[in-house]
Amino acid sequence: MAGAPRNVRKRNEKAAGNINRRGKVPVGSAMKRESKPALGPWMVGFFMFVVVGSSVFALIQQCLTALERTGYQANKK
Repeated sequence: MAGAPRNVRKRNEKAAGNINRRGKVPVGSAMKRESKPALGPWMVGFFMFVVVGSSVFALIQQCLTALERTGYQANKK
């Protein structure tokens, strides 16, 4: 096998140096990151609209199908 290119050797040396520093995070650097919600309120509202709307539509469709099967006619005269 040929020798590793220079950039690969440098990355290996850097990673080997990091092994000895594991778990030694400076105070405050872990706290700097803000935690943001995965989805914004508009996206949550949109998903709720889609889920609730589709379930209402399915319920109405199921009721209409059941009425057709029973032979119910709303406009009896």
